[in-house]
Amino acid sequence: MEENGLIPHPPLFRLLIADDHIHIRETLALWVKSLYPDIQILLAENGARAIQICQSCPVNLILVDLKMPDLDGCETTRRIKQSCPQVPVFLMSIHDSDVYHQEALLAGADGFLSKNKIDMELPLVLMQFISRKEI
Repeated sequence: MEENGLIPHPPLFRLLIADDHIHIRETLALWVKSLYPDIQILLAENGARAIQICQSCPVNLILVDLKMPDLDGCETTRRIKQSCPQVPVFLMSIHDSDVYHQEALLAGADGFLSKNKIDMELPLVLMQFISRKEI
């Protein structure tokens, strides 16, 4: 409890979704909001914008599409990890193969999510990181 007698608002959990496909970004955002209404979701249409958001606004978790034009997910992850090493980054792709998993880990990602199984995998990841933040 704060000195003024008010209970402090719980810390905000911010999720950043970076994907060049607007439909994927918005669908994921709506779905996550339906699971966790208190999450603030930030959207980036490319890797450069994701890096900019990460550097200007503290985020708790970042989802990055593996294949994006200009700055792909691996390079985006490398740059995010250089400037914000404490922020967990998960690369995601429709292509679910060991090669992409390995590519994600070599880029410094904390994990890989298959877009084909995102309905099963993402809630587990969110639960893991939200429980650390306690929103």
